[in-house]
Amino acid sequence: FVLTAVLLAVGSSAHAAATASLMLAGGAGALYLSQSAFWAVTADCAGQCAGVASGFMNMSGHIAAAATAIVTPLIAVHFGWAASFLTASGMAVLGALAWLAVNPAARIAVDGAPS
Repeated sequence: FVLTAVLLAVGSSAHAAATASLMLAGGAGALYLSQSAFWAVTADCAGQCAGVASGFMNMSGHIAAAATAIVTPLIAVHFGWAASFLTASGMAVLGALAWLAVNPAARIAVDGAPS
Protein backbone atom coordinates (compact mmCIF):
# COMPACT_ATOMS: atom_id res chain seq x y z
CA PHE A 1 0.00 0.00 0.00
CA VAL A 2 2.80 2.41 0.79
CA LEU A 3 4.44 1.73 -2.57
CA THR A 4 1.06 2.27 -4.24
CA ALA A 5 0.69 5.60 -2.45
CA VAL A 6 4.16 6.76 -3.50
CA LEU A 7 3.74 5.73 -7.14
CA LEU A 8 0.32 7.38 -7.38
CA ALA A 9 1.67 10.61 -5.90
CA VAL A 10 4.67 10.62 -8.25
CA GLY A 11 2.51 9.72 -11.25
CA SER A 12 0.04 12.49 -10.51
CA SER A 13 2.76 15.11 -10.68
CA ALA A 14 4.64 13.74 -13.70
CA HIS A 15 4.84 16.09 -16.66
CA ALA A 16 5.48 13.47 -19.34
CA ALA A 17 2.60 11.20 -20.32
CA ALA A 18 4.87 8.15 -20.53
CA THR A 19 6.23 8.73 -17.02
CA ALA A 20 2.77 9.31 -15.61
CA SER A 21 1.49 6.14 -17.29
CA LEU A 22 4.34 4.04 -15.93
CA MET A 23 4.02 5.41 -12.40
CA LEU A 24 0.23 5.05 -12.26
CA ALA A 25 0.39 1.53 -13.73
CA GLY A 26 3.09 0.69 -11.20
CA GLY A 27 0.82 1.97 -8.42
CA ALA A 28 -1.98 -0.29 -9.58
CA GLY A 29 0.44 -3.20 -9.89
CA ALA A 30 1.74 -2.67 -6.37
CA LEU A 31 -1.83 -2.69 -5.10
CA TYR A 32 -2.49 -6.01 -6.84
CA LEU A 33 0.61 -7.51 -5.20
CA SER A 34 -1.00 -6.97 -1.81
CA GLN A 35 -4.24 -8.75 -2.68
CA SER A 36 -2.90 -12.19 -1.88
CA ALA A 37 -2.42 -11.04 1.71
CA PHE A 38 -6.10 -9.99 1.92
CA TRP A 39 -7.29 -13.47 0.99
CA ALA A 40 -4.69 -15.32 3.07
CA VAL A 41 -5.38 -13.34 6.24
CA THR A 42 -9.13 -13.63 5.75
CA ALA A 43 -8.94 -17.41 5.31
CA ASP A 44 -6.56 -17.79 8.24
CA CYS A 45 -8.42 -15.60 10.72
CA ALA A 46 -11.96 -16.57 9.74
CA GLY A 47 -11.47 -20.34 9.99
CA GLN A 48 -14.84 -22.02 9.45
CA CYS A 49 -16.34 -18.65 8.51
CA ALA A 50 -13.81 -18.06 5.72
CA GLY A 51 -16.48 -18.18 3.02
CA VAL A 52 -18.66 -15.58 4.70
CA ALA A 53 -15.71 -13.36 5.59
CA SER A 54 -14.26 -13.60 2.07
CA GLY A 55 -17.65 -12.84 0.54
CA PHE A 56 -18.08 -9.80 2.79
CA MET A 57 -14.58 -8.61 1.95
CA ASN A 58 -15.18 -9.08 -1.78
CA MET A 59 -18.57 -7.31 -1.64
CA SER A 60 -17.03 -4.40 0.27
CA GLY A 61 -14.28 -4.11 -2.31
CA HIS A 62 -16.80 -3.97 -5.15
CA ILE A 63 -18.85 -1.30 -3.38
CA ALA A 64 -15.67 0.74 -2.87
CA ALA A 65 -14.75 0.27 -6.55
CA ALA A 66 -18.18 1.51 -7.63
CA ALA A 67 -17.85 4.52 -5.33
CA THR A 68 -14.38 5.21 -6.73
CA ALA A 69 -15.75 5.27 -10.28
CA ILE A 70 -18.21 7.96 -9.19
CA VAL A 71 -16.06 10.00 -6.81
CA THR A 72 -12.81 10.15 -8.82
CA PRO A 73 -14.23 12.18 -11.73
CA LEU A 74 -16.08 14.45 -9.29
CA ILE A 75 -12.85 15.24 -7.49
CA ALA A 76 -11.13 15.79 -10.85
CA VAL A 77 -13.82 18.21 -12.07
CA HIS A 78 -13.65 20.33 -8.93
CA PHE A 79 -9.98 20.04 -7.94
CA GLY A 80 -8.08 18.52 -10.89
CA TRP A 81 -6.84 15.07 -11.77
CA ALA A 82 -3.78 15.40 -9.54
CA ALA A 83 -6.12 15.78 -6.56
CA SER A 84 -7.95 12.62 -7.59
CA PHE A 85 -4.75 10.60 -7.61
CA LEU A 86 -3.50 12.22 -4.39
CA THR A 87 -6.81 11.26 -2.75
CA ALA A 88 -6.25 7.68 -3.89
CA SER A 89 -2.71 7.90 -2.54
CA GLY A 90 -4.04 9.05 0.83
CA MET A 91 -6.53 6.17 0.88
CA ALA A 92 -3.66 3.75 0.22
CA VAL A 93 -1.78 5.20 3.22
CA LEU A 94 -4.90 4.72 5.36
CA GLY A 95 -5.08 1.14 4.13
CA ALA A 96 -1.45 0.58 5.10
CA LEU A 97 -2.13 1.99 8.56
CA ALA A 98 -5.19 -0.26 8.93
CA TRP A 99 -2.95 -3.31 8.45
CA LEU A 100 -1.12 -2.30 11.63
CA ALA A 101 -4.30 -3.14 13.54
CA VAL A 102 -4.48 -6.70 12.16
CA ASN A 103 -3.70 -9.32 14.79
CA PRO A 104 -2.41 -12.38 12.93
CA ALA A 105 -3.05 -14.59 15.95
CA ALA A 106 -6.74 -13.60 16.21
CA ARG A 107 -9.44 -15.97 15.10
CA ILE A 108 -13.17 -15.46 14.59
CA ALA A 109 -14.99 -17.48 17.23
CA VAL A 110 -18.24 -19.20 16.27
CA ASP A 111 -20.63 -20.40 18.98
CA GLY A 112 -20.30 -24.15 19.36
CA ALA A 113 -17.45 -24.45 16.88
CA PRO A 114 -13.74 -24.68 17.57
CA SER A 115 -11.83 -21.54 16.65
